[in-house]
Amino acid sequence: MVALDRSENVISEPIGRGKISAAAIGRLFENKIDNNAIACPDSYKSFKKFARESDLELVQLPKDKKKQGIYHLQHVNSFHSRLKN
Repeated sequence: MVALDRSENVISEPIGRGKISAAAIGRLFENKIDNNAIACPDSYKSFKKFARESDLELVQLPKDKKKQGIYHLQHVNSFHSRLKN
């Protein structure tokens, strides 16, 4: 799991392979997300539950989109690519 904040600070931790539960996402981000944060994940279903349980605003991009208005996944996708290389 990888996340970047607006200052491009990285939160990165392996939390499993395949499907990741909302509880695992919650453990990773516990005490690391401001109450005013806006979560902008891909279309993975567990993020909906995580955002609802964490009372976070959620802007979730459809599977076929990498960008929607000011919201995009490019920073995280780029970081994933660098990790793989």
